[in-house]
Amino acid sequence: MGRHGSFVTSSTSTQTGNYAAIECVVPTAFVSVTGENMSGYGPSVTFPAGFQIRGIISQFQIASGTVQVTLARS
Repeated sequence: MGRHGSFVTSSTSTQTGNYAAIECVVPTAFVSVTGENMSGYGPSVTFPAGFQIRGIISQFQIASGTVQVTLARS
């Protein structure tokens, strides 16, 4: 994981791509996370710094916070 790069974002715009992991850099709330077998990442939950979401992720949007996103293989 991580061989294809990563980026850090605090944008509240929807991010679409081929992602392998999202790690919260600071406490972060998500509007949504879309991927295979993904649920429970809505805005009513704030995840702590260091929390990671791993899997086949195709789209996410944060409500607040900052995340580091690891790109998956194309």
